[in-house]
Amino acid sequence: MSAVAPKVSVGIVTYNHAPFIRECLESALAQVTDFPFEIVVGEDCSTDGTRAIVEEYAARFPGRIRALLAEKNLGVFENWRRVLEACRGKYLANLDGDDRMRPGRLQKQVAHLDAHPDVAVLFTNLHVFDWPSGRSRGKLTPPGAPRIETLDDLVRHGMVYGHSSKMWRRSSQPLEWLPADAPHILDWPLTIENARHGRIAFLDELLGDYRKHAAAFTAGDLIRAQAHHEEQLRTLERARALHGVSESAVLHAQARLIYALAARHLAEGSFDRFRELIDSTRALPSVGPHHRFLLRLRAAPRFARAVTQAYLRLQSLRVLLAGS
Repeated sequence: MSAVAPKVSVGIVTYNHAPFIRECLESALAQVTDFPFEIVVGEDCSTDGTRAIVEEYAARFPGRIRALLAEKNLGVFENWRRVLEACRGKYLANLDGDDRMRPGRLQKQVAHLDAHPDVAVLFTNLHVFDWPSGRSRGKLTPPGAPRIETLDDLVRHGMVYGHSSKMWRRSSQPLEWLPADAPHILDWPLTIENARHGRIAFLDELLGDYRKHAAAFTAGDLIRAQAHHEEQLRTLERARALHGVSESAVLHAQARLIYALAARHLAEGSFDRFRELIDSTRALPSVGPHHRFLLRLRAAPRFARAVTQAYLRLQSLRVLLAGS
């Protein structure tokens, strides 16, 4: 362990990331900075060889990498908690075990936080790509996405920035509020807690790579989508009681969450559930043109799905032709 206290702790949680974890760790080790940083890896009893890779890197870089090796599978929430509690830096940087940093990320984020003491949490943009094909999906946060600066913005619009790009101040991280009943969306409640202590900032630079693959939680089926939705609603109800959160933001968020789940059911051909969900948003604020489109066509779900699928194919083609 380094005798010099790190200015930044890079927190990595990993489980069954054997195809990805080497690239993840190498990308963190390759960061060039004018300050010391550490890498804290929480390995949660993987079954695919991830642990052996983490142990190999911890042995090769004893002054840079600290491996937290669970004796039994803890789950996402407890794995994250122990990593956050073990981090010693003034600033904490997240990197999921299946993603990568790009050169310059840590140095640029620290420079921004040092220069802006009112900023509690800082994100960058990420390049999204499919695995194993490598096909680009463009930017995680496209130019038209809402900009999030306040706690109210964050509740209203949710996580439009990538968790694997996030750096925040240790002083904005009370752990007691982190809910064990929302383990798969821990990024949103944690960032809500961060945002109670200062402004949210965004560097629109591609300083990381976000990998989409079948094993990711957000790539799951309707059962997992429903679980994700319920965790978000619980988080929203907690946020509702916080100072600085408006009722209009909560209502907008409710509409956004229900609409998103309705759209998933529509895509999967679950038309009765789609109609039930989308109809329940009629008294809530509109969250955009596609929401309004689905409301108008709730009685013709097959047509709505065909139009939506055609639009998504067109958007994918535009990204592919743009080459980014």
